[in-house]
Amino acid sequence: MSKTLFWYILKDLLRIFIMASVVLAGIMSFGGLLKPLMRYGLTASQIGKMLICFLPATQTYSLSIAALFATTVVYGRLAADNEITACRASGIGYLSLTLPAVVLGLTLSIVSLLCLSFVVPHYMLKVEKVAFDSLADIVQKSIQRSHQLKLSHKDKDRDFVIHAESAEVLPPSKDAPDDEMVVLYGPMFCNYTFDQKLGINIPSEFFTARSATVIIRREHDEVQFIATLEDGAMFPRQFQGANLGGVGTAEFGPVALGSPIRENTKFMNITQLKRLYQDPTRSRELSTRYMAVTRSEQEAAFAGTVAAALKTKGEYRFSADNEAYTLRIDPSVRVSSHANDNKLSLTCSAPTERQIRLQRSQSGEAVATDEARQMVLRVVSDPENNYLRLRFQLEDVVVGSTEGQLKRPSFPRQFGVPMPPEIAALKDRDLQYYLTHGNVGGEDLKRIRKKLPGLRSGIVAEIHSRVSFAVSCLILVTVGCALGMMFKTGNYLSAFALSVIPALLCIALTVTGQHVCESNPSLMKLGLAVIWSGNLLVFALVTSLLFHLRRQ
Repeated sequence: MSKTLFWYILKDLLRIFIMASVVLAGIMSFGGLLKPLMRYGLTASQIGKMLICFLPATQTYSLSIAALFATTVVYGRLAADNEITACRASGIGYLSLTLPAVVLGLTLSIVSLLCLSFVVPHYMLKVEKVAFDSLADIVQKSIQRSHQLKLSHKDKDRDFVIHAESAEVLPPSKDAPDDEMVVLYGPMFCNYTFDQKLGINIPSEFFTARSATVIIRREHDEVQFIATLEDGAMFPRQFQGANLGGVGTAEFGPVALGSPIRENTKFMNITQLKRLYQDPTRSRELSTRYMAVTRSEQEAAFAGTVAAALKTKGEYRFSADNEAYTLRIDPSVRVSSHANDNKLSLTCSAPTERQIRLQRSQSGEAVATDEARQMVLRVVSDPENNYLRLRFQLEDVVVGSTEGQLKRPSFPRQFGVPMPPEIAALKDRDLQYYLTHGNVGGEDLKRIRKKLPGLRSGIVAEIHSRVSFAVSCLILVTVGCALGMMFKTGNYLSAFALSVIPALLCIALTVTGQHVCESNPSLMKLGLAVIWSGNLLVFALVTSLLFHLRRQ
């Protein structure tokens, strides 16, 4: 093919491609607004920002269809004007005539792959951030639309559901201009806790009030939710043995909600996906649960150390910040500690004697001693600061103080101690250890084991789907060439309508395969096969069409 003919066809392709791409990108951008507009409600400024952020993504996704349309129209016109016949008479074959389209398709494949790998995730994340510009507006619109708002604690298996008659956004206060404020009228706050036996969230507490002032506070990507209840009451799910009554003015929260923007592989560039695959603890959810497993192991290890010392030596010394505590027991005291638990229980065998003693010392001298018949020690770990918080619950106790001794049915005492080096070293264990050898962490470890295969499968599927979409640009361009040259009647729009079918097939199979990988990690090979099956089928179709043209 001569350079003149090559540039003649390529310029026509570029002209039609650019016009089709711009139109398709605009239509897809407005279509992308429908979901956030219906879900959150958007202001005029948010709509403008979203349209700008949508354009890079929609422009990329429109490349294959726009190129398909351009090649079908251009090569259909060449066939209708008998220019294809003239080229054939000059000794130029059908395969040579597809060279400009192949160059365009190859260029678009490279551009599409680069955009899908780096540009599109960045702007899709910006779209999500624009939707959450004003959390107060989202709260108000959610209450107005469904009269309820669902919240989830970022660290614990607890959910909160807020029901209200109406809501009103207030201007921020002068003292905290960055905080958003909403007033809820006739609210009811419901706490849910996760039942490990049933595997579901069940309601535990209910708060009702005449009104509630909600403060939404942001710190970087973290969000805190604080509500002040006015003229209300509190009642539990089970009334037996529970405290009931009015709360007057009470505070609900603060509840750490984490980031309002969901963690999604579609918001990550190829470098972030690779790092996340190599180190899954970069995931927000897995990182939170990984730290919870680490804390559980440190707490259980320290409780086991104290239990072992009490059984062998009968005492254990805690060195606090400015004082020391020594826990002593008689040999007859029963020491109960369960594996993988942060709790240690002590019970006197003699019901009339207090054989459990917690002695407080300052500067090496005993100051006071608490004597009890029962005691429960709970350990709370702070691995970031290498610190342990100890909470003692003494039952049937004689509390010792500088003023004398006081007999009480129950008395709590708590203090903090530095974490022993061997306990602090447990946080250096990687995630793989817990997946293969770890037996602590309870529900958190189960969630990690359940979440991790899906996360890795989703990352692999996301990478393959991006590459598959980029490759489809080249394959679909050749489909347009073949169908355009076959329709010699000038009705090349019919050829385009027919060529859209394999394009939709590629997109549908790519999305289906990705969902298969994400929903069931054990079927990842099947999902990847489905992702690439569309391109393989269309490639087989292109090969047969070009072979048919060559035989003519």
